[in-house]
Amino acid sequence: MEMNLTTNTQQQTTILHLINITRTFDGVKALDSLSFEISKQSITAIIGPNGSGKTTLFNVITKFLKPDTGKVIFKGKNITYLAPYKISNIGIGRTFQTIRIFPQITVMENMLLALEKGRIEGLFYGLNPFIKHSSKELERKAEELLSKVELKDKINEYAGNLSHGQRRLLEIMRAVALNADLYLFDEPTAGVFPEVRIRILTLFKSLKEEGKTIIFVEHNMETVREGAERVIVLDKGKIIADGEPKIALESEKVIEAYFGG
Repeated sequence: MEMNLTTNTQQQTTILHLINITRTFDGVKALDSLSFEISKQSITAIIGPNGSGKTTLFNVITKFLKPDTGKVIFKGKNITYLAPYKISNIGIGRTFQTIRIFPQITVMENMLLALEKGRIEGLFYGLNPFIKHSSKELERKAEELLSKVELKDKINEYAGNLSHGQRRLLEIMRAVALNADLYLFDEPTAGVFPEVRIRILTLFKSLKEEGKTIIFVEHNMETVREGAERVIVLDKGKIIADGEPKIALESEKVIEAYFGG
């Protein structure tokens, strides 16, 4: 029988709790005894120089990588060693640095795969582009989601024909289609035009209003300042600053990590 590892009070306010997470590659610590908590219905940015452990952190939370030591607690439950598809099923959705959509099928079909996956089972169910869907209810939901990021007019377009920014929006909305409690977005505004960046930030605020929690990795400091309520700064797998954007970004340790002092 699995034990709850947080108190009732903590469970009311905390959705994710990392405890002493360490992950090494060839003897180098990508994450070094990392611990922090994420409050429910919040928007947190994870930033840091290249190689600071940001994507490794996401991969550990979603079990694409196993930690060497430590625990990942989600909604009061220890999920450290759950399989990736089970992580998806219990309410954690994510995107990746490299856009992962199916270019050979339409935007609508991409969304239906995600919606069907969320309704049925497992992370890998939705990775089969040959499953056919006919549910009008799911189609209406797909249109509703795509409308939020101004992609409704692209529903019959092959995903491979979309611009980079539109493909990024589609990937994000495929994650949103899972109706998760916690979303992990890895560099969501990388390489997109300003108008697409605004759509993404607007979506984040909308998701928060719906009760969702968002953590995003980002290099664009304008996005961080405008979109995050809290910033956690990593360097060499450790937290060197944590707080409101203005305070965290102006920390001497952060300036030194990015610019060498």
